[in-house]
Amino acid sequence: MIHSLCGGKLRDNQSYDVVKIKFINNPLAGERPYWYKSALPLLKEGDTVLAPFGSGEREYEATVLRIDKNVNEQCLPIPASKMGEISSIK
Repeated sequence: MIHSLCGGKLRDNQSYDVVKIKFINNPLAGERPYWYKSALPLLKEGDTVLAPFGSGEREYEATVLRIDKNVNEQCLPIPASKMGEISSIK
């Protein structure tokens, strides 16, 4: 049965710009890339950015490898609640 016909409310999904980055000098991150959210409209591939990492949310430099714009939260590579957010372009 369709959920909305049972008196429930359909959820409005958000869209995010998601960025794949690789940390430059972060000994904890290793060599693998990470996915982050971004609200920076001028961000482009190849930019150096600052992004929080770890439980202390310390910011490290990273290189932008890929940007996907307006991705529906149901199609994100990892849950939005688990993603950090790019702080700034360096």
